Amino acid sequence: MFNPIIFQAPRASYSKTSFPRNLCTIPWNPMISPGRTGGVPCLWFPAPKAASVVMYFHANSEDIGTAFHFVKHMRDQFKVNVIAVEYPGYGLLQGIEPAEETIFEVALTVFRYLVDDLRVSYSSVIVFGRSLGSGPAIFLASQYPLGGMILVSPFISIRAAAKHIGGRIVAFMFSNVFQNHKRMVNVSCPVLFIHGASDSLIPVEHSKTLFSLCRSRKLLITPAKMDHNSSMFSDPNAFAVPAIHFFGFPGWRTLTPPFMPFDLFEAHRLDSENMHLRDGSGKKMEGPESWLYNCCGKLSEESDQVLVKQEKTLQEECVQNDYV
Repeated sequence: MFNPIIFQAPRASYSKTSFPRNLCTIPWNPMISPGRTGGVPCLWFPAPKAASVVMYFHANSEDIGTAFHFVKHMRDQFKVNVIAVEYPGYGLLQGIEPAEETIFEVALTVFRYLVDDLRVSYSSVIVFGRSLGSGPAIFLASQYPLGGMILVSPFISIRAAAKHIGGRIVAFMFSNVFQNHKRMVNVSCPVLFIHGASDSLIPVEHSKTLFSLCRSRKLLITPAKMDHNSSMFSDPNAFAVPAIHFFGFPGWRTLTPPFMPFDLFEAHRLDSENMHLRDGSGKKMEGPESWLYNCCGKLSEESDQVLVKQEKTLQEECVQNDYV
């Protein structure tokens, strides 16, 4: 009933052509989502020879488009693979109502794809949840023996967060979803808590409560000047330095890093469309058809080169050419 209040999805900040070399669509898992078609929009940032993958679950009132630069910075800073997961009703994932169960569904879908299809080990996955994202992050960490978890401004539960904002009466108008405190006791991986002492939306006491319930190796950082929406990289001692020391980033290196298939990327779709505008010999068509294509936005020569090399290691090529 109150989903529009809980899930405040902004207007989509990106389109299919915004980040063609990073935007991919993870197919629905028929065992998890029978009958669904299409997939889950994600941003994939590969790091050469990195075995670890950070799954990023964004905050409310944003989508993976607004998280693009933060996620890219995290890949560059920590030298690990990063994937940002979209929520139902946010960004390009439309037609599915945002709810606790559907957010868990997309989280599980992407996680199982990493593990089952890309062969990423449980211990190589680190989930990262910010604010609303703490829900799916804790859900996965309570179900699987992951490599670690980062929580930024997490809450005890939606009802507990609503109580602080609107009082007890308002709180009971909300469904008591995302009961993070009940799942935290089942988390076995190392957990890094980061919560600004100046956070007026979700008080730092939420993290302190979850911290006390956590039974695994843990660390709580409470930067004095950090509020709910502060930049994560403005103060190295608030996030980057603790994360590097706590998790030992970049972690294990491998000669066989996870490879995201090229056909999942929007770049593949755009290159396929480009091929339709070539004649039988592969030459670009001239005349009205070519003029129309140019008006719609012709792909760069770099894109043509990627098309020829489709099955080469896309991740390393993207990093080398600064596509991501």
